[in-house]
Amino acid sequence: MPTALPETAAALPSVPREGLDGLMTRLDRINHYEEKEWLKRDFGMARPLLYVRSRADYALLSALTELDPAEIWGRTLHRYTYRLLAPNEAATQEGEDDDMPFPFLDDRWLTLYTMGQNQQCHRKICPDHWRADHTLILPWALRYVTACPTHKALLVDRCVCGETLRFDPRIGTCDTCGVDVGTLEAPSIADDPDSLALVSLVWAALGHGDADDGPGVPDLAGGDLLALPDGHPLEGVTTAAFFRFATVLVNLLGARDRRNPFFAPTTEVADARPIRAFHQANNASVHAALLCVWRLIAGWPATWETLLLHVAAVEQRRTDPDYFPYALLELLPGPDFAWLWRAVGLVTYAHLGRAPGVFRWLKFYHHVRRTLAPTLPRFRTLDQVGRVLGVSRAMLDRHVAAGELAVRRGRWGATARPVTLVDEESMERLTRLRAAQMNFTEAAAYLGVGRVALVELVKDGILPCSRRDATVKTPWLFEKGAVDDTLAEMIGHLPVRAQSKRMAMPGLTLTDTLASLRAAGVGIPAVLRLAHSGEVAAHRLQDSIQLSGLRFDAASVEAFLARHAPKEGATRYTSTEVCRLLRCTQVTLRLWAEAGLLAPLNTPDPATHRAGASDAPAAGTAYYDATDIDLFKERYMGAEEAAEILGCHPTTLHAWVHAGKLDAALVRGGGKGDVFLFDRERLIALAAERVTGAEAARLLGVDVKTIGNWVARGFIVPIGDPTAKGRRYLRDDVLRLANRVRRHAC
Repeated sequence: MPTALPETAAALPSVPREGLDGLMTRLDRINHYEEKEWLKRDFGMARPLLYVRSRADYALLSALTELDPAEIWGRTLHRYTYRLLAPNEAATQEGEDDDMPFPFLDDRWLTLYTMGQNQQCHRKICPDHWRADHTLILPWALRYVTACPTHKALLVDRCVCGETLRFDPRIGTCDTCGVDVGTLEAPSIADDPDSLALVSLVWAALGHGDADDGPGVPDLAGGDLLALPDGHPLEGVTTAAFFRFATVLVNLLGARDRRNPFFAPTTEVADARPIRAFHQANNASVHAALLCVWRLIAGWPATWETLLLHVAAVEQRRTDPDYFPYALLELLPGPDFAWLWRAVGLVTYAHLGRAPGVFRWLKFYHHVRRTLAPTLPRFRTLDQVGRVLGVSRAMLDRHVAAGELAVRRGRWGATARPVTLVDEESMERLTRLRAAQMNFTEAAAYLGVGRVALVELVKDGILPCSRRDATVKTPWLFEKGAVDDTLAEMIGHLPVRAQSKRMAMPGLTLTDTLASLRAAGVGIPAVLRLAHSGEVAAHRLQDSIQLSGLRFDAASVEAFLARHAPKEGATRYTSTEVCRLLRCTQVTLRLWAEAGLLAPLNTPDPATHRAGASDAPAAGTAYYDATDIDLFKERYMGAEEAAEILGCHPTTLHAWVHAGKLDAALVRGGGKGDVFLFDRERLIALAAERVTGAEAARLLGVDVKTIGNWVARGFIVPIGDPTAKGRRYLRDDVLRLANRVRRHAC
């Protein structure tokens, strides 16, 4: 054993970040040891210097260099254990050496993250560093260290002869061509801000700052965070997670999607190309791949979204069920990568059913949401949403068409069956919306009125109603808040009287009041306005603003009827008086005015009419001439009177009008609410032209059954349906048939 070696080691100048192999090479060079394997031959080293892990090797090296074991460990690649691995993955030495206080990388991680135990002669260097110190810097042996932060240049791993750089550090020349490695050209990255940012990120992740740090023992606590700007979405990611993510992502994309836009920066680095695996790539290719990772992180999450969508589109053409997210999850499991799975889940959620191929990741999304990222939104099927909301499939389809339910459609499984999913957030929004809304039946029950009264309130504009379209049969919806505000405005100011438990509350109910005022043509909108204005005295139950809780003073109602009764000898009537005289509603009266059949003397202001009381000025009340009313009664009749004259049911009369067999002076509506008006003279004349079956039998001098036989044989044709009961015949047809019968008898 050379006795001068410890003194020589103490006299050597310190080189920042120098590895143990570099230190021993300098010692070897100074002491003129000519044999390359002197450590192995004379001292039995079992491993290369950067990978030593046994207690015996540490004791020997301490004796040779007078460095304590901690300083020796700090000059080996094991110092990066917690930088490259999570604490629970860090391996320790085995057997009798398991009590050493340092963590060690096992062979698997050494092969993945370093230049390889069996490739110690394959080196990469910074030529400028080599010319200055003629030693080997420790981080150069790591695959992720691709550039020198001091000289802002890529490390060199190939000689000018084109071969992989292999050289003896004691000599410093290429084993293949003999070129001095200090004369090699290193590509500069000084003008590339992304490369500089990447180099700074990698060296900081390894625990080396910009200042020259010595070979002292680093902090063994582990779990250092990645150096990212404040507010970055990946703030809080550990360095170990970063290096593992970079390795797995580049390897997966290299094997599955080498045309991904993620690899765009590889074209910017000389001698670089997309790689399939880190451990098989040259330094330029590794730098280009890490540059891709850096740009991915810098643009996160938009860049991550672009990457995943491209992968999904590529995998859409594959039949292999091993999709990219599943492979990523298998290689990067555990809570250390929860940030990654949430990012994958968010992209899947945003583009499921919208971007090609993403729907195939649905099972993965459910797994991640249940296990790693429970805060991700949830999907439900339409059947599940229907059960939660308590609505039919038809109603769900209407909610989807209205945009109230956000759905995703795609094909699932080996049979590619169509599937429709609903965002749970949209279902919850719709649930809250439905809780604040009422349908037609619920609104009628909430107000305490009938369906007809509710329609009148909506048509009159008193009660707000949403989604009401005359051209489309859509349900009426009422906002509870708007209904409450309307009720509070209309009747909230009315006096409150407590109801006795022993006796009913005095006064007329709303139903009784409407029955009394209907004769005067007053509907529920007018009744509420009368109560609001105080023209008809009303009060309400205690703490109740429901219409069913209204009570009207009977004397006040009678006084109103007396004031608005038509006066004998009057020359004009109000619209309320006309409704009472003609037994119609205000709506029907407006229809007659629009058709020009019964025009008022003046044109009232609708706003004044709606807001004012019955004693409002003339601008808000319609007046009709008494002579016009009398002429109208003489000239026109309604559907019920016309049906009685024609001897048919009103429904039959409706059918005749719609079929064009009977003319009407006015037809409005298209169903049960039709409004008909007939000219009295024309209808009486028409009735005179028609005879019943009994009258026809009397004119023909035959039995009624004979008339039925003649109809079946076509001798006479009835009006309308020949198979219907109560058939009518034209008098002229019956008389012509009678003449034929008499001639035939003669």
